Parts: sequence; structure tokens; C-alpha cells
Amino acid sequence: PDNKTIAVVMHGEVFVLPAEDAVEARRITMTPAREHHVAWGSDSKTLFYCSDRDGDYAIYSADASTGIEKRLTNSTEAEMKPLPSPDGKYLVFYRGLDKIIRYEIASGKEEIWIEGGFHDFALEETMEYAWSHDSKWLAFTMVGPTYESDIWVASLDEQKQNISKFAGYNFRPMFSTDGKLVYFT
Repeated sequence: PDNKTIAVVMHGEVFVLPAEDAVEARRITMTPAREHHVAWGSDSKTLFYCSDRDGDYAIYSADASTGIEKRLTNSTEAEMKPLPSPDGKYLVFYRGLDKIIRYEIASGKEEIWIEGGFHDFALEETMEYAWSHDSKWLAFTMVGPTYESDIWVASLDEQKQNISKFAGYNFRPMFSTDGKLVYFT
């Protein structure tokens, strides 16, 4: 978020390096397991990612300067693609193939925010959800009963609406900078 440091996953490990003149990368994780889907917290100090070091994929955080890690979740289902809200209050991620979890970062409280068909979105490299800039809405792709996909939005107060309603395949939602539009392919 501060555009000074980037985080990457190489050979299943998380590294941070300067955005400019990147000569050396500093290793954050050091496990025989695989880490994936690293994302910066809004504080530009915390990294969120998933790892299968204890069996199924779980969500972890790490301090980017010290490398101190913390496991955030303890589900028996695979959890993938953590994405922090711009205001730093929440983290969303897939749990299994049918849930999006909303995790409150400060308290560790989590809830199933959205249930539906998410096919294999958790496994693909692309993001199929995006926060609004005010952190009040999440736009996401959900699969219908005949495997078509639509773009939906969900508010923090549990309102949900299908905004694409097209027959076919719609993917990769993104809010406009003013939050009034959702772009998708």
C-alpha cells in the first residue's frame, strides 16, 4: 500500500523487497510447505497469506519487518486468497468451495459472510472479489446452478445483490475509484 515495498511468493515462500532498485529480497517464511496469495494489510506492515504447513490451507499473518508469523484460522476446510479491507478492519477469504469468510482483524472474530457456488476460484491465481474503497461493500463472482457466473455485491450489513444478471460468464469484479461502478469482464 505504501508503494515502497512489494511482497511476492517464490518457490512457495513469502519474500519482501524494495519496489525500486530491488537487489535483495528478504525471506519472511521458511517452511517445507507452500505459501500462496500474499496481500499487504492497509498498515503497510502486515502480510496476509495462506499456507498448507499444518495440512489444509489456513490463513496466516506476518509482520513484514520482523517476520513473526501468526496463524489466524483453525478450520478443517482449505482457506485461500486473503484480502484485507482498505480500512484495515476486515479480511475476507474463501473457505472451501462454498463460503466467503469475513474475519475481523482486531478481535479475530469470523463469520460466514457469503455462501454460494465459488467453483474453483480459491485455486486460481486471479482474484474474484474486491473491496470498495470505503470498505463497505465486496464485489464477487459467484457460480449459478448451471455453472454460469455472475457478479454480486454484498454490504457489511448483509445486503446482497446480483448486479450482472447476464447469461454466460462474468469475472474479475473491481470497484471504480469513486465506488459508484463495478467493472468486470
